[in-house]
Amino acid sequence: NNIIAAISKETSLVLSQSGKGILSLCDFDAMPTYYGPLNQFIRGDSSRYCGNVYVVKLTPDGEAFRIDIPPNSVLPHEKIFGLLAGIAGDYGYPDELKLAHMTSIHSSVEIIELQAAAIQNFDLKIEESIRKKLFPL
Repeated sequence: NNIIAAISKETSLVLSQSGKGILSLCDFDAMPTYYGPLNQFIRGDSSRYCGNVYVVKLTPDGEAFRIDIPPNSVLPHEKIFGLLAGIAGDYGYPDELKLAHMTSIHSSVEIIELQAAAIQNFDLKIEESIRKKLFPL
């Protein structure tokens, strides 16, 4: 069985109570830890994430990461975090992901194909933004 866990070093999600970024939850934790699921404590549009949102510190000297896990995952989140911590290298980032990022190169056609597959498989809706058309960067 495969498990999908989305890992992000940065996020714009903020806590509804304090207005601070969710990654700040681990600011004073010296040891590996996690917080979540945080979905009900996040301010803003819930369409910006799929599944349960966690903030996780995988190693003692590591950074905090946002990790999203589908609510119907066959493994409990603690087990997933343990597996990720087992392959975490410097700064807590899993070495396999570091290698995948360094070796992944996709053409623009492949990117469009991947986006189309995600849209179809997850019944996503495309929201057009007039700003991007008026002010392309």
